[in-house]
Parts: sequence; C-alpha cells; structure tokens
Amino acid sequence: MDQIAGSLNRYHEFDRAFLPKDDQLASRWQQVNRAFYQDIHLPPVVLYKVGDVYFVVDGHHRVSVAREQGQEFIDAEVRECATRVNITPNIKTEDLEILHTKVHFLERTGLDDIRPDANIKLTIPDGFERMLEHIAVHRYFMGLDFRRDISEKEAVAHWYDKVYMPIVEVIRRSNILKDFPDKTEGDMYMWVLDHQHYLAEKRGEPLRPPHEAAHKFVKKEPKKYV
Repeated sequence: MDQIAGSLNRYHEFDRAFLPKDDQLASRWQQVNRAFYQDIHLPPVVLYKVGDVYFVVDGHHRVSVAREQGQEFIDAEVRECATRVNITPNIKTEDLEILHTKVHFLERTGLDDIRPDANIKLTIPDGFERMLEHIAVHRYFMGLDFRRDISEKEAVAHWYDKVYMPIVEVIRRSNILKDFPDKTEGDMYMWVLDHQHYLAEKRGEPLRPPHEAAHKFVKKEPKKYV
C-alpha cells in the first residue's frame, strides 16, 4: 500500500492521503468501508506499476478505504509499464504532469541516449516543452552558421554541450542554488534564458553567449523569480 503514489486519471478527486475530496465520492467511500467491515469480498484493484511505484487505474475507493484502515497489502491486478524517468514512492501528485512532459522530451530528443549522464530536472510546469523550442531554434541557427542541414540528433547534442551545460557550470560554480533549495539546475537554466530575452526585448541588450548570460544573471541575485 505504501508504494501506491496516486491515481492515473482521477488524481484531482482524491487528496494526498487518498481520501475523497467531495461529498459524492465520500458516499461511495462509505459503501466500500461498510463492505470492509462486513468482510465482503471485493474484486482486485487495477494498478499500473512504474519503476517501484504503483498508480491506481480502477479501485480508487478500495485503495482509499484500505489505506485508511491501515492495510499493508491489497489484492491487485498489476500492469507493468516501462518509463524513461525515475519515479519513487514519495512523488508528489502535482509533479506527475512535469514527469509526463519529461518523458515526452526524452522520447522526442533521445537526450538520455545521446548524453547518458544527462539528468535534467525541472519544477517549472512547461519547462521541458520550452526546452524543445530552444533546441528547435538552436538547430535553425546551427544550419545558418554551418550552411548545411543539421540532424535533430546533432542539434540536441550541440544544444546540451554548448548552451545548457555552460549555463549549468556557471550555476554550479556560483553555488547560487543554496539560496533556492526548492529549485534545480534546470530551473536556473530557464531563468537565465528568460532574463536574457527580457533584457533583449525591453532594453535592447544584445544576446550574450550562454556562459556570459549566466554570469550576468547570478550577479543580479534573481530573487524575483521565486
């Protein structure tokens, strides 16, 4: 039971403790709870297993009642799924959407194959979608600079090596993350580019190389982004 992290498609209807959020759901919950006390046999719940974590597909009320009653185990039909991201039992429900976009990002870019040591983490909901846009723009300008067609794989590798990592290296050397314990290097990368584009659009400043933009950013103590 402690490995069930949430619902696959009804996470808005149950809280983190897996209790129903509205009265209509509560009525159904009470029916299942009575069945528990009357020792009425209920069918197994249906779960998806992702890594070491389970998500409920069918049987939300049964899981909720079992957890409330302190059960350690529950009969279940388990369907195992492969994923390209690591998911642990302490995942927050609100982080699931970000993980979904990360999976899409990795499937689209193949970054985990191109650079196996890469492990970009974000807390910004649309961050991975915006990174895909960054790579597309980077690929376009690579084609202009190199005067040839650039494959998507080449663009992803070049973006990671020449744009993302130079910014991250400045972030690491500055130790600025100590002031933002809930943020990640990926978040800082997004903030650096947002800050640079703000300066370009509002103040007419030229776009700087990634490491220079990062140096300029960390000197400004970007509290306003929190």
